[in-house]
Amino acid sequence: MSLRIDLGKYVITSNSRSFILNTKTILKSGENIGQENLSPLGYYPHLHQMHRDLIRLKINDDDIADIKQLGEKIDSIAKELAEKSNITHD
Repeated sequence: MSLRIDLGKYVITSNSRSFILNTKTILKSGENIGQENLSPLGYYPHLHQMHRDLIRLKINDDDIADIKQLGEKIDSIAKELAEKSNITHD
């Protein structure tokens, strides 16, 4: 079973042994111009480990000024993951 969840800048994939967190880029030169390229950031045996690093990366992408914004960002990431994974999130 393979998994692919596109989250914009990041894509979650899997193989038989691990979950893989990738960055997604569109090639701008060469013979494959315009094609999507995935570069692995990490391999995780457990999904919660990958989620932790994804949350950290997405938080680092934004300017967070206070605890309230941090909480809102974490909730937003969790909601996006749930929607893209077809998981119910309250």
